[in-house]
Amino acid sequence: MRPPDRGPVVIDYKFDLPDYVKYDQNEMYINLNMDKGLILEKLTEGRKVPVEMKNKTQKRLVTILNIPKGYEVEYMPPNINVNNEIEGFSSTYQLLGSKLIHICDFYINTLILQPSEFEKYNAVITQQVKAYNQAVSFKKKSTNDVKN
Repeated sequence: MRPPDRGPVVIDYKFDLPDYVKYDQNEMYINLNMDKGLILEKLTEGRKVPVEMKNKTQKRLVTILNIPKGYEVEYMPPNINVNNEIEGFSSTYQLLGSKLIHICDFYINTLILQPSEFEKYNAVITQQVKAYNQAVSFKKKSTNDVKN
């Protein structure tokens, strides 16, 4: 007999990453894509054999960054949503008060990837890698802005 469906598993945790932030004079850069494990490898050109996936997957990673005092967001990467019937990826950024929220969703919707689907699969991976290499930039507020 099959056990009852208990719904999705949610894991919530907090951690510090010392030395993760890059500084350049009055600017600060942070890449909020911390789980590089979501990126799958592109398939080599010319492959003729189907690929067996271990399981269908759906993952969501939510990162909330408290904007450091004295800084403001200068650049947020553009939101992206790339998907097809095989797999999908989305990355969205939202500024809420003094918090920057990044939501990354990823899914694989197949167990066997056929050679005819390799091009679609690789196209999503290409966009995902571009998005994962994007960083948020912050600049120091002018002294007039900090007082207000």
